[in-house]
Amino acid sequence: MSGIPPQRPPLWQNLWFQLALVLVVAGCIYWPLLGSSGFAFSEGQRVFPGWTFADRGDWLMPHLLDQPYLRKPPGMPWAIAAFALLFGESEYSARAVSALAMTLGGVLAFAFARRWFGGAWGLVAGIAFLLTPLYWYPGRSAEIESLHNVFVQLAMLVTLEVLLNRPNARAAIGLTFALAAGLAGMVIVKGPAGIPCVIAAALAACVVKRSPRVLLSPTLTASIALAGLTIAYLAWRIAQRVAELPEPPVLQGAEQFLWKPGRRLEVLLLPASALLAALPWSGALIIALTKTTEPNSPHLQRGRAASLTVLLALAIYTVLGVYNNRYTMPATTLLPLVVAFAGWRVVNSPLPAWAARLATHTLMRRPWIWAAALFMAALVSLVYTEHRRDIRTSGRDAGRRLGDFLPHGSTLTGDLLLDHRPEVAWYARQHAATLGKTLTVQWRPAHKHAQGENPIPPPGTYLALLNIPVEIDQPAELDRYKAAGLMDRLERVHLDAAHKFLFEVFIVRPEPDRLVDAALTATPGLPPAIP
Repeated sequence: MSGIPPQRPPLWQNLWFQLALVLVVAGCIYWPLLGSSGFAFSEGQRVFPGWTFADRGDWLMPHLLDQPYLRKPPGMPWAIAAFALLFGESEYSARAVSALAMTLGGVLAFAFARRWFGGAWGLVAGIAFLLTPLYWYPGRSAEIESLHNVFVQLAMLVTLEVLLNRPNARAAIGLTFALAAGLAGMVIVKGPAGIPCVIAAALAACVVKRSPRVLLSPTLTASIALAGLTIAYLAWRIAQRVAELPEPPVLQGAEQFLWKPGRRLEVLLLPASALLAALPWSGALIIALTKTTEPNSPHLQRGRAASLTVLLALAIYTVLGVYNNRYTMPATTLLPLVVAFAGWRVVNSPLPAWAARLATHTLMRRPWIWAAALFMAALVSLVYTEHRRDIRTSGRDAGRRLGDFLPHGSTLTGDLLLDHRPEVAWYARQHAATLGKTLTVQWRPAHKHAQGENPIPPPGTYLALLNIPVEIDQPAELDRYKAAGLMDRLERVHLDAAHKFLFEVFIVRPEPDRLVDAALTATPGLPPAIP
């Protein structure tokens, strides 16, 4: 026996140190300053239904400005409501949902890459996930993408784990529930948008295993059945709730995001634009998919399957006619594992000379410098985006100005402004309350007009109309009112903008005959009364 004690592995190879490092990076990039700016873009469409859940106690039917709102499933509003109950209703608590999702995504990448390729590569994948520039903004916003991404990421990773390996009975139970949670979670958050990614993972496993028989997995079957039952039960309960409504909810069909006239070129360029948006990690696909003479080891199978999943998912989205690369973001959540696999190949697997040179002169050359540079860029982006959101893209200032302007007891109504930028109305009502004024907000969706409701609200109401087109092929809302001859009773009293959403506020005057009656009954020396 030698008296020399065994050497301990370096600290950076320790599991808990690596996990702590991943959590620290997530904490530095995604958690600071979350509440420093007002809501912007479509954040209000996710936040206010969630807060309504918490306030009303009705957890089945989302509401936006008192309108039943089912454009998206209730998953994101549920999460925001839960955080509101724990931490209060604030910009920070609403955005913390996405920050937590990004943190969990980094942990998932770390755990699976560590299992698939070894300890050091888990750290590479976890850090790479958090340092992906594509995720920085949605990971700090009360938007739907980050929460949806982490469920799709979980579903893809567990699908590959189940189909590429034969888990024992004990592991199969845990994987069944994990896969069911990923499948049900992604549908409850964003409907069927993530299904192409899971299909791509299953196809990639078939290609790598060279047989479709891998799909005959009891774990996969049980997971799909469990997730399907969960989704079906929730859909049934929501359908019951819809049947009780006096009016139909606001809906949105998936066809709005698929093939559209004039978008064919964008659809055809979707894979290229998605991979460009996912730089620098998408470049690792070149090395990951390079041919090798090495035996088909489990490491190679997992790495190739992850790489193929990304490409097959982009191909499926293209066939479906998706034209916005933002909707392909879930597929890119596997790219950090592709980076880890590419690094593993450079170290452990023979590469063609050109691939070895490419690796040496790109990411594999001083990788920690790349990581440090991206980390600093993430911190700069954090400060810049929060400042930009605060002074430019948020509707908070426009809402406060509106709250200053509108008199006590007034009613603000409209359609597109309240639909696309509901935070303007929310901040207006909040600011009016601080001034001791009450403000009622009524969203009047356009589908009500089609059912016979008068597009002109009652006299004395304040009507907000957008002065810009929301869709390229549609006129502005204000222009539609002008074309319909509805402007004779509207008097403009306020003009403002929430980022690019220029809007005008009008007060509704009485009809001409009522205006005459009011003038005849007016007290001498005073202006006519407005009914």
